[in-house]
Amino acid sequence: MWWTAFKYLLVGALFALVGTVFVGSSQGFVKRSEPAQLIVLDMHDKRDPDGGIMYRPVFGLDTDMRPRPEYSGNIWMWPAPHETGDIVSGRYDAESGEMRSDRMIGRGSWIGRFGQILGGLVMLQGVLMVFGVPEVLLPIRVRIGGRRRRSGFQVRFR
Repeated sequence: MWWTAFKYLLVGALFALVGTVFVGSSQGFVKRSEPAQLIVLDMHDKRDPDGGIMYRPVFGLDTDMRPRPEYSGNIWMWPAPHETGDIVSGRYDAESGEMRSDRMIGRGSWIGRFGQILGGLVMLQGVLMVFGVPEVLLPIRVRIGGRRRRSGFQVRFR
């Protein structure tokens, strides 16, 4: 039972940490950037290992200045956050040249908050197990390794 509770606490802390990194990245960018109108110049796509398609917009600053500042970044998303030619509100960091649309910032924050909440719930279950609540009564299951799986872990909802 102690190993199982420790496993839940560890996996929950990991999810919460990753969520905090996502939220912190979005908040840090908002603090160091300025509001801007962005033009979606292109939409790069690539296939992930499962055969799905991920998208990355190429932004240009909506300005008369030439050459226009452009930024493609390294954030891949599904579904595509914008269409080529869209003019969207976003933020621009002149020092680094980074550009993100408000929709992309919102998605990053949402994913981070979800990770924090899921991590908190999993850690709470670990604490409940320390106090004697059996794992079979808990709604979120964490599996690490095992006979049927060679490696990795999975989180399942009952």
